[in-house]
Formats: sequence, C-alpha cells, structure tokens
Amino acid sequence: MAEPIKITVQGVLEDLKNGYTRTISDKYYKGDEKSIQEKYGLNKSQVTELFKHEKLKGKKVKAVKVPAFILIDEDEVSDTPSTEVEGSLDPTDITDTNGEDTLSEEVVSTESDPEWMA
Repeated sequence: MAEPIKITVQGVLEDLKNGYTRTISDKYYKGDEKSIQEKYGLNKSQVTELFKHEKLKGKKVKAVKVPAFILIDEDEVSDTPSTEVEGSLDPTDITDTNGEDTLSEEVVSTESDPEWMA
C-alpha cells in the first residue's frame, strides 16, 4: 500500500497565494498544472476534504484580474506633453540652438585640397 501524501497547511496557503487553484475545473484555472489537485495528485473529493480543515476553509486562489479595457480621460491627456512625433523629420530642417543650419556647417568643401595633401 502506498504511503499517504504529506501536505502542509502552510504549503497549501502558499500554493493559493502563488496562483494555484483548488481543482482543474476551477474558473480561474489556467493550465500548466497550476492546481492543488494536480500538484498533489488528488481527486476532486480529496481536494474538497482537504479544504474542510479549519485553517483552509473558505480560502481561495488569489486571482489576478486583468481589466477588459483601459479608460482614458481626454482632459488629462491633453494637459500632458506628447512624446509622439507627428510626420517624419527632414534632416535639412535640423538647426542648432543658435538657429543656424547645423548640416551646412558639417559639409566639407571639395573645391580646395587641405594643406597636408599639397
């Protein structure tokens, strides 16, 4: 005869905290063997018996609820500066802080040879 499984109350509470459901038929069950039933190899009636313990009665999985939508208040959005760039940047439009055309300063003239080449 097989030796009975040893399950601690603290272990079950920790499992619930870590997202383990009671059984595989629980509405929050996500698969990946994340149920106490699967972890300990119990059937549904054994899980029911397990949760009759006074420290486990009424304890349920800590379900993380993902919102179905994100509500945006237009008044709050318009007050914050936008980080999105509208349109594309034309490199010829880039100027430095003095208002001078930055790219024209970087263009090397090919009309005269530098001194070291002479």
